[in-house]
Formats: sequence, structure tokens, C-alpha cells
Amino acid sequence: MNRIVMATAAVLMLVTLSACASESDTSSAVVEETTAAAPAPEPEPTDEATEEPEVEPVAEEEADTSAEDTFVMPNVVGMNLQEAQDELQSRGSYILSQDDATGRGRFQMLDSNWQVCSQDQAPGETFDLAELVNLTAVKLSETCP
Repeated sequence: MNRIVMATAAVLMLVTLSACASESDTSSAVVEETTAAAPAPEPEPTDEATEEPEVEPVAEEEADTSAEDTFVMPNVVGMNLQEAQDELQSRGSYILSQDDATGRGRFQMLDSNWQVCSQDQAPGETFDLAELVNLTAVKLSETCP
């Protein structure tokens, strides 16, 4: 008898929940009617001459090459590649590229296991932060070519 009462109660709950769900579905499906606004009428031409306001041309300012956009290139040749990257990034240079100096095209997976053999930019040169800094490196156990 208890099983029959429990089963009946469960069926009634499912029916009630189904009815509630279908009511909320229909109430949320409200369709709004939209009316398109009529386009504004074109102004009628007049015989009077229309004066356009004078607009002074704005002079384009030259690119600001302030000290904030540049840095002095350090000498990173001979440094551990990770330390060289850290040094460049501390100066604001984040556009870095590093290549295998042996020409074998190896990727520097663990930068601290490589040493810098050369840098494209001369040490002491003022360099733009938006430009690419290219370093070549070999593994610590290798000699630079």
C-alpha cells in the first residue's frame, strides 16, 4: 500500500512540474510588435546660398619619440638566454625572438639551458620598444659558431 501511495505522489509531482514548466514557457514567449519609424523627410532646397562653416585644418602632430618609447640596448651576448630576456623585459622590451645559432632550427624549450651568441642590435644603441629584438643562442654545453 505504501508503494502505491508513493508512486501516485511521484506521478502527481511530475504532472504538476510539467504543467508549471509549460505555463512558464508560454508566459515567457511574449511577442513584441515593432513599428518601423518613418524616414525623416529631405529638406526642401532653397534659393538662398548656404554658407558652410569654415573648418580649420588640424595639423598632424609628429610621432612622439619620447624616452618612454625607447630603451638603451644592453650587451646580452654570453648571458644565459633567460637572464637576457629578463634584462630586456625589465627595460620594457617584450617583442623578442630567439633563434638556434647552429642553424639547426631547434626551439629553446628551457631558456635557462641556452646562452646568447649574438644580438642583432648593437649594445648602447637607443632602440624603439615596438621593434623586434632578435637573439641567437646555443645550448650551454655548446660553443657559439
